[in-house]
Amino acid sequence: MKFGDKLILLRKKKGLSQEDLAEKLGVSRQSVSKWESNNTYPETDKIVQICNLFECSMDDLINDKITDIEQIERSNKNTLNDAWDSLLDFITKTINMFSHMKFLSGMKCIIEMFIVGFLLWLGGYIICNIASSILSHLFTFLNSHTIHMIREFLTSIFYCIWFVLSIIVIIHTFKIRYLNYYDSSIETEVEHHEEESKVEVKKSDKVIIRDEKDKPFAFLGILSKGIIYFIKFIVFCICIGIACSVIAFALLSFLAIFMIPNHIFFAGLSLSFVSSTIILSLLLLIGIFFIFSKEFSVKIYGLIFLVSLVFFGIGIGVSVVSLKNIEFIHDTNSKNFTEEKMTVDYQDDLVIHSYDQEKYNYQIDSSLEDGKIIILMNLDSKYEMINKHYSREDQMNVLNIYHEFNGNHKDLYLDFVNDLKKNQIFLHDNEVHPITIQANEKTIHQLIDNLKKLYLVEEKVTDQVITIQIHDSKVYFPNGSDVLYDARTDTLIKDEDVVCERSIQNTEWGERILYTCHEEDYDD
Repeated sequence: MKFGDKLILLRKKKGLSQEDLAEKLGVSRQSVSKWESNNTYPETDKIVQICNLFECSMDDLINDKITDIEQIERSNKNTLNDAWDSLLDFITKTINMFSHMKFLSGMKCIIEMFIVGFLLWLGGYIICNIASSILSHLFTFLNSHTIHMIREFLTSIFYCIWFVLSIIVIIHTFKIRYLNYYDSSIETEVEHHEEESKVEVKKSDKVIIRDEKDKPFAFLGILSKGIIYFIKFIVFCICIGIACSVIAFALLSFLAIFMIPNHIFFAGLSLSFVSSTIILSLLLLIGIFFIFSKEFSVKIYGLIFLVSLVFFGIGIGVSVVSLKNIEFIHDTNSKNFTEEKMTVDYQDDLVIHSYDQEKYNYQIDSSLEDGKIIILMNLDSKYEMINKHYSREDQMNVLNIYHEFNGNHKDLYLDFVNDLKKNQIFLHDNEVHPITIQANEKTIHQLIDNLKKLYLVEEKVTDQVITIQIHDSKVYFPNGSDVLYDARTDTLIKDEDVVCERSIQNTEWGERILYTCHEEDYDD
């Protein structure tokens, strides 16, 4: 069978006229007519186009020994191996395309495919639910449970079908909008180099995947640009945080380098801080390049990152090893410890409490006037001082006593450096800050009575000293509540529609009050 006869059969199988085929091949109808009458043969590039159009090989088309058109069609049917090879070829081309694309172009491609996928998902969600709902109404003669099962089954089937169709649409869209352009761009570049310098395209060359004349859909372009600008804004915010971190680590690096003569620990620490500064600086530069759509050398930046990471690990290792030689000492007998004194006047409903302690010594001093209170705390006077803060708790006036740093940074630094040179670090425990409250007997009992209104306490009396240990709050709301408790009058402050039930729980340290509150239900 001659070429012209095969062309006629393939054209008719495809449902094309001579004019349709001529339009697809970019030739005149007379040329197609001459080919089919075997008067002339098409040029090589046209034969390639014909083979692609009718999905046949060039040998099948021009070899006169092949006379059965059905044989050509059977030879072109896809087998499982062909499908697998096609999938691998698609994956390979996709990877090669992204490796040749500019970063911003790759982002646009991914965002565009994401938008297409999202619109397909949204459309599928609506269509599948509507279709399953309509079809399930055909079974109204069944019970509601069976109808629900049928509807769920139909929805699942529709979802599966729509998912497969969506994957096909996304892949086809990706192929015609990007992958085909990649193939044509590579072929064009190869031909250009072969004509001029007879060399192939270098793998590092970046090619233009999209034709500038082929604009995407307007809504896709707007959405993709909006998403890219949003991502750039997020990266900008992250870059601000990274920039602050770079400054912080740079300062820490300077301080650590300054401290190296005092201990080897700071040598490792400075190496880690410097490496961290470099790593964060690289991330900052990459973020800036992304925001302004600038190219950067991945190899150089990657090499610097890996080297910095190695030095960071070395620095951490040196610091950890050096810590094994340092002895941490809990200092409970410092020569600087003295008893600091604070004088306060008794007020109504006054409760003395500490952030750091739950144990207090109340010492009776008959020489003190009524309402005069002296608070003593054992502190490291070189670095600490006593302070106070008033607050309201269950309508009681609570005086919070605490210790804080007195601002003597110079002596603290010198002592720390001298101890570190001896491979020692002294730690101060809160247990070395006992609180002693001095007042006359009347005031002492007033303070203890007020304390018992808020807490369950354990009381021990020895001579003129009463030791109080706080264990728990006296009032507890098991289910939580916005109701307030007034410890002064042992009453609740609540709205009228709130009902609270009171119960007593016996503990080792006394009775604990439990309130279960809820809004009152009104019957119509």
